[in-house]
Amino acid sequence: MSHPSNDSGEQPLVEPFVELYRAGSLFEADELACKLEESGIAAQVENTMLQGGLGELPPGWHTLPKVTVPKSRLADARQILQRIQDAAASMASSDDCCLSCKTPMLNLDTCPRCGWSWSTDGQIVETDPSPCEDIARSEQTPTPLNDGDETSDSMSVGLDSNARSSRDLWAELSVVMAVSVIPSLLGALQSIYEPLAQSYASGAISLLVFSTCAVWVVIYLVRNNRESLSDFGVVRPQFADVIVGILIVPFVDLMWVIYWAFIPLSVEITPQTELVLPSSTLDHVLMVISELANAFHEEFVFRAYLITRLYPLLKFRRRAIVVAAAIFASYHIYQGSLAVGGIFLFGLSFGVMWLLFRRLWPLVIGHALSNIVIQVFDWW
Repeated sequence: MSHPSNDSGEQPLVEPFVELYRAGSLFEADELACKLEESGIAAQVENTMLQGGLGELPPGWHTLPKVTVPKSRLADARQILQRIQDAAASMASSDDCCLSCKTPMLNLDTCPRCGWSWSTDGQIVETDPSPCEDIARSEQTPTPLNDGDETSDSMSVGLDSNARSSRDLWAELSVVMAVSVIPSLLGALQSIYEPLAQSYASGAISLLVFSTCAVWVVIYLVRNNRESLSDFGVVRPQFADVIVGILIVPFVDLMWVIYWAFIPLSVEITPQTELVLPSSTLDHVLMVISELANAFHEEFVFRAYLITRLYPLLKFRRRAIVVAAAIFASYHIYQGSLAVGGIFLFGLSFGVMWLLFRRLWPLVIGHALSNIVIQVFDWW
């Protein structure tokens, strides 16, 4: 798919999404987004977080779930939307519509939207949704977005409390745990027994846990935004990834040699904290596992995710690479201010390789092997 180029001749990484329609409920928006994706059109549902705050936010057009599609596929998406509307209209006759909200009843006794029932003489009743009602709800006509229309007095706001599944709620809960609970809990456990906290195994386990938590948070954000992990380089591994990853190691070593060659010998190079190296067999096993997890975390977050997200904001690839590398180097200050400069160059070079490969595995393998070599040969 081609994109318009900017003044520097660079191509954007992400095509802009435009609004297609706003639905009366989150369930309705998700259902139509799935139908668009089944037709090969990427779709995103926005304003999902606002649905949980409707008790405090005034309901209306701006809080309704909004479905967006790539700008280049807007015409195709509107055609699919029209077909869905036509299908729903053909199924609904004057004798088969809710007398309260005009929703197609589809031979049901109770309206799937407002709860009106033929058996209650026009009184609206509250009923639990059944599987049949879920099917009927999925066939409801979505509300199209009219050009220039920002408000709709006749728009009904759907507040479907069952729209989110237990799986979604558990996923959200696990993200909160990964950010707020697990890191603090691990630190508290280590502080109880000081010799354990100072061992290599303890540091490796901490690195493994922190990396796993950080990766899970970003994966949740990506999936919640209805994006594919393949857009961030997480694709099926190939043998060529291993070969390229191994070839990256001497490149990284050469980069460090050149960097340190410009540092005067009179300058004392000392890390801000004492670094513990592996000594036992268990330490070396944990080293391999934790370094692989750490490499995946840093390449996935600081290269694939940050560069992809920063590009639309900064408009230039080189700016996105530089900012991502600076953020990556900033939290390595414990290795010393001079080492941070080399890590910044490391981030720049891996950022360029990410744009060249668009595959995460070569970078993960090269990154992990480089860190393992440094620890095995004590090259601090």
